[in-house]
Amino acid sequence: MMRLKANDLYVSAELEYTGSAWGMLRARATASGPWERFRVCYDGTSDTIYSVGAQRYVSAEVEYTGTNSGMLRARAATIGPWERFRLQCGSIYCSMRSLANDRLVAAEVNYTGADFGMLRARSTTTGDWELFW
Repeated sequence: MMRLKANDLYVSAELEYTGSAWGMLRARATASGPWERFRVCYDGTSDTIYSVGAQRYVSAEVEYTGTNSGMLRARAATIGPWERFRLQCGSIYCSMRSLANDRLVAAEVNYTGADFGMLRARSTTTGDWELFW
């Protein structure tokens, strides 16, 4: 389970979304269930994030443009460059960096509606939107 420091909500994989938004990661849940369960694995060079609910690896959509650029989705059956991250953890919080575009993962807490809390690999600095526990 991951929770965002900025809003203290759990990260979910949106498994009822369709199309290119299926599996979108969002910091929006007040409780933890199957959609909020993730496994992080280190293979000696990088970290991967596996969504238990989606049964898929998390990808950073680095070829998306506009407000969806860098969106994190639980959609990959295998591990490639878009599924590699670097987690840096302090005493309480962790940040995640996508190795595909060398950007920190941030939650879009100012987005509204179905995109509220969307996780995107888009930041160059660390603040509350980029810290998870």
